[in-house]
Amino acid sequence: MIKLQIVIAIITILVSMLLPALNGARNRARITSCTNQFKQLGAAIFYCFVSKIELLRSSRSGRILMKTESCHES
Repeated sequence: MIKLQIVIAIITILVSMLLPALNGARNRARITSCTNQFKQLGAAIFYCFVSKIELLRSSRSGRILMKTESCHES
């Protein structure tokens, strides 16, 4: 019976040492996920902005850019 109590006490100590490490890993994963979402949002806004500029540039020249044309042609 005493051996079982010692084993349970050791397992409890090991778990209590492991939980802060798991919480730290969870927090780092949240930070990484949030950073990635901001990066994707920034890229989406940038590409939307660039496509609007190209649309305005093409409408000023009186023609519409075709899919086969480069967006960088003047």
